[in-house]
This record gives sequence, C-alpha cells and structure tokens, in this order.
Amino acid sequence: VAGKVTLQDMRESFATGVDNTGNVCLWPAEEVMSHYILSKASEFEGKNVCELGAGVGLCGLAMARTLNANSLLLTDGNAQVVDTLQKALQHNRTLDEKGLATKEVSTRLLVWDRTLTSLEVPRAGTFDYVVAADCLFFKDFHIDLVHTIKTLLSASGTCLLFAPLRGTTLEAFCSLAAKDFEIEREERYDTAVWE
Repeated sequence: VAGKVTLQDMRESFATGVDNTGNVCLWPAEEVMSHYILSKASEFEGKNVCELGAGVGLCGLAMARTLNANSLLLTDGNAQVVDTLQKALQHNRTLDEKGLATKEVSTRLLVWDRTLTSLEVPRAGTFDYVVAADCLFFKDFHIDLVHTIKTLLSASGTCLLFAPLRGTTLEAFCSLAAKDFEIEREERYDTAVWE
C-alpha cells in the first residue's frame, strides 16, 4: 500500500539493501523529469529508453502513454515497487482505446550493481536514453549506479538524471561519473518553470 511501511517492508529492505521509498510517495524530482521529457517528446521518438528507480511510475507511465519510443523499460530495485508498477502499467494499457504510444513497454526488477553485465538486462548496451529522478541520495550506491548506467547505455546514449541539491550527493556523484561520462549540469532547463 502506498504511503505505508510495514515490518515486512523493513525486513526486505535490509535483506536486499534496497528501500521501499518508491512506494511511499511521488518525489518532486520525478515531476520535474516528467515535465522535461514530455516537453522534448520528439527527441525520444523511435528510441530505446530505460528508467532507473521508477518508483510510483509517474514519469514512466506518462512516457509510455505519450512518447512514440521504440521501447521503454521501467525498473526499480524493490520488488514491491516493481509489482505496483506492473499493475499500473496494465491498468494504463486498458484505460482507453488509445492504449500506450510506446511500442514495447515492460517493467523489471533491477538492483544497481558494479558487477552487472549486459547479459542480465534485455537491451542492455542499446538504450539511447537512461533516465532517473532522485536516485543519488545514498552515496554508497553511486559506484553501482554509474556502472549500471554504463552497462545499459549505447555508445552514443544519453543519461538524464534529475536530482535535488541535497548536501553533497550531487557533486559526489558527478565527480565519480565524470570518470566514464561527459557531465553537463543544468538548473534552469525551462524558463516557464523558473519564472
């Protein structure tokens, strides 16, 4: 149940190392990411897209309903979150006659891991875009996240991360990611949002 954390949730979180915050609420960075991606929908046409840490699925479901992408993989590291995502995706498939705009949409449990290989994830190494919102809070996962992004992206792919300024987590992640990626930071990405 969204908004409620049980003792079983805590046990699973300790066992897997992945919390259940994706089922707790809609995080503001996901709203920002949704706005950004939907305002640039044409850039995603015919592309393969993977969302990491999809949580309640606002952005992923909005992309599935509106983007003419080739494929969309919605992932999270928590099995309960993935189950919720799958149910929401199924509901959106049958919501109306329009259905989904993206050709192939799926959900998957994906725990970020520095040993992840391209054999473990469908389409790994072919994603044109990997997107994520508010996934930088725990610095202990930064190395695993960088490796996961590197494994998923195609050679010419782009990763879009949306993160609030919270302590030094963004700076720490960017410093680490700069070893493998060209980093661009942008705060005022849309004048309508900032005015």
